[in-house]
Order: sequence, then structure tokens, then C-alpha cells
Amino acid sequence: MAGSVFTTPDGIYSFLLPTGWVAAAVEPLDLPTYGVELSASAYVISDASGQPIARFDGGVPGDGAALPSPDHLVFDSELLPQVKPESDLPVYFVFESLPDYEEGGRLYQARLQTGEPAFEGMSSQMAGKVFMEHNSVFIFTSTLDEAGPASEEEARQWMDTEQYSQLRAMFVSFTVNPV
Repeated sequence: MAGSVFTTPDGIYSFLLPTGWVAAAVEPLDLPTYGVELSASAYVISDASGQPIARFDGGVPGDGAALPSPDHLVFDSELLPQVKPESDLPVYFVFESLPDYEEGGRLYQARLQTGEPAFEGMSSQMAGKVFMEHNSVFIFTSTLDEAGPASEEEARQWMDTEQYSQLRAMFVSFTVNPV
């Protein structure tokens, strides 16, 4: 997969940015840090057509709160052995469908998550939060809305596209660099 390695200015996080894709800096999440020094960074990643497709937030304060996610279906996953979170749980790339409780219907989401994905039914993952020993939490997600699949069948077909291949490659290339 052609592209270049994108590294946040603090040098902590890196991932493959496919050719023509852009990572544009945006305001980091405005959350209380309670005096903890974090290197906050945030990027919206757009594909070669200029369509925003993913968001990365690093240095996010976190407390470990999680809600169970019922009625989800995992289409694809891969272990990322190069990412070592604070917990003993492994980090996975996941592409899944889950209920959209605000708008109704289904959401289709690619992301990194802590813990092995449960393929159907109830999932208790940390909603895309990965807790690290330094710099607290990072969140790397892609919620596919208007431009994404509208059904399970479309999601499975989309997995055969170049755009999905590039998105997946970006996620599975993710690394946390020594500080």
C-alpha cells in the first residue's frame, strides 16, 4: 500500500497515511485533565476525494468508564501486536455495525479497540478508547455515515473496495512510539 507515515508533532503516535489522504489538525477534545500533563493532538483524516473518513485524538484524559454495546456485528478484525496498552488486553482493529441510538438504524464503524471483539451480540469494549501508560488515552475511529454503507450487505461489499483497503491499512499500521 503506497503512502507515507504520519507522525503527530509530539512524536508519540504514527500511522500510514494512504497516498492522497490528508490528516488535518483540529482542536483536541476539550476535557478536564485534572492537572495531568498530556500531549493532546487531534486530526481529521480525509481520503483522496477530500471526504472526511476518520478522526484521531491523542492525549485524551480518561477514567475507564464504558458502556456495553448490545446488538452489534463485527465484519472484520485484526490484532495489533505492536500496540501495548496499559492493561493486559490486546488492541484490535475492528469494522462493525452497531445500533444508532440517537438517529435510529445502524452505524458502521471502523476503529481501534482494547480487548478481543465479540463477533455478535453484546460487546463491552471501551467505545474506541485505548488506555496507555503515558499520555492517557487515544481514540482512533471512523464512523461511516452518509458516504458509508447503509446495510449489512453494502458493508460486506464495501470491504472489497480500495477505500476500505486503504482505511484498514491505515488503522492496522498504527503505532505508539517510545517517549
